[in-house]
Amino acid sequence: MKSFFADFWNFNRRETIKIMFWNVISSFTAGIGVVMLVPMLSVLELSTDQSGFFGAILAPFANMPKMTVVAILLGIFIVLVSFKSLVSAKLSVWTAALIADYTRHLRLKTHEAITLADWQKYKTYKKTELEDYMLSETGRISSAEYYLVHIVNLVITAIVNIIIALCMNVLMTVLVIICGGIAFFAFRKIRGISRKFGQRLQDANARLLEEIDNQLNGVKEIRSYGVERKQRDIYWQVEEEQYQAGLQYTKLMTIPTLILNIGSAVLVAAFFLLSYFVMHMSIARIAVLIYVFSRLWPCVSTGQNYIQQIHTCMPVYENLNKVLADLKENQHVCAQGEEDQIPFEEKMELKDVSFHYSDSEDGEEILKHLNFEIRKGETTAFVGRSGAGKSTLVDMCRAS
Repeated sequence: MKSFFADFWNFNRRETIKIMFWNVISSFTAGIGVVMLVPMLSVLELSTDQSGFFGAILAPFANMPKMTVVAILLGIFIVLVSFKSLVSAKLSVWTAALIADYTRHLRLKTHEAITLADWQKYKTYKKTELEDYMLSETGRISSAEYYLVHIVNLVITAIVNIIIALCMNVLMTVLVIICGGIAFFAFRKIRGISRKFGQRLQDANARLLEEIDNQLNGVKEIRSYGVERKQRDIYWQVEEEQYQAGLQYTKLMTIPTLILNIGSAVLVAAFFLLSYFVMHMSIARIAVLIYVFSRLWPCVSTGQNYIQQIHTCMPVYENLNKVLADLKENQHVCAQGEEDQIPFEEKMELKDVSFHYSDSEDGEEILKHLNFEIRKGETTAFVGRSGAGKSTLVDMCRAS
């Protein structure tokens, strides 16, 4: 996972820092908006809490009419919320652009590794496997980056809310932090299980894609031999495997969310009783404190969910890097401006050439006793039905 974090950080560091900076501004602005609720309630005489930090906020308005103070505080609140909403909209666009760029970067890197790969290396991979990496798997890796960006946002939001909560009540805030830490530690095994499910989902998706490709390419043969029902049963079995893998993973994801939501209700009830009957806090401060905690506690459940999602995507990321590293061995690279041509002086001649693939089950020859000659400067076309060996013949000319 460290390599994924490093890749994410190094891909577009400037854009990442910009997103993080404006997330701090957005969270800080939202926090100030929440704090404004307490002095506003005090002015409306719904609370007598005018001490400390909140008293300092009301000090400049001491000699103003109540209606004027309320109007000013509401105006500040509206400006803060509007500014926060504007920044959030910009952040959504910047984050989407960053993730889209990263997806394109992954696909271009994969495309380059495939197209420049050594032919023998290339033949060791199935076409559907490479297609899967180019399309769906790069998308899953990009979704991991999406979750990583939002984890950073959650951490920033949580820090701002913790600072606000500490200003209001240190003991209660420390209790929330301890409870959140315990919950996060308790679910560490589920994060490990998520990684295993990620590998299982990748394998199931790969088998499904391969089966779809095989059946679509073999429609003619399936109908000719009258095995439509048998092929449908095979496809249904692969589809069922993929369905069950996804369903079991979804069930796993709901366990932490369920427990944390119940825990949240219990904590809010306990904090209310302690705050009112033991600490004798004002109703206004209790209301704002509960509001802050109601925003802080979901950071634990949402963060747990995002981390599980990242763990699920890690097998795909690691497998893609292994495939790219393998394809880059003995990679064919043309010099800049150099065309990829078959070099020869006057002519190329093949005499009595035969060829078959070593992994062919029946050992049938693709090319049989072939003889031809191509002179330099001539235009030559190989014509034949699909599977006749045209591409094989060109590859043999390259190898020669």
